Amino acid sequence: MDRELLQAISQIMDEKLVASENRILHRMDEKLAATEEKLIQRMDVQKEELIQRMDAQKEELIQRMDEKLAATEEKLIQRMDAQKEELRAEISSTESRIMTYIENRVESKIRVLADGYQALSEKLSRIDDMAQDIDEIKGSMAALEAAIIMNRNNIISLQQAQG
Repeated sequence: MDRELLQAISQIMDEKLVASENRILHRMDEKLAATEEKLIQRMDVQKEELIQRMDAQKEELIQRMDEKLAATEEKLIQRMDAQKEELRAEISSTESRIMTYIENRVESKIRVLADGYQALSEKLSRIDDMAQDIDEIKGSMAALEAAIIMNRNNIISLQQAQG
């Protein structure tokens, strides 16, 4: 009986311990959830503050960059205008030299090339005519070959019939 009593007491104690552990775990979960919520809220506030500071710094940097870019752009425009005028003068001079060269040397060579091209064109036309004639001859040759083969076969048949 003592043993049964001890087992019953042990079982009751185990049940109370499990219930106590569950209550403690439940309270800890509630406290952790509350603490987690507070931390999340704090982090959200800090995140917003950080975002605001970063936005302000970003705007300041953008303004400084815009000012520097404007100054650089103005300098570049001035340099480009000066270079543009130099290039126009150089292009005009080069254009005159090129036109003189073309008039003196290139035009005569172009005439010689055109004459050569015309001669080649005439030769190609004759070659095309010859190619057409060759094609016609090939067709006639094929017909003759077929007739010869047919005649040979007829001769062989006649020889076999006589023989």
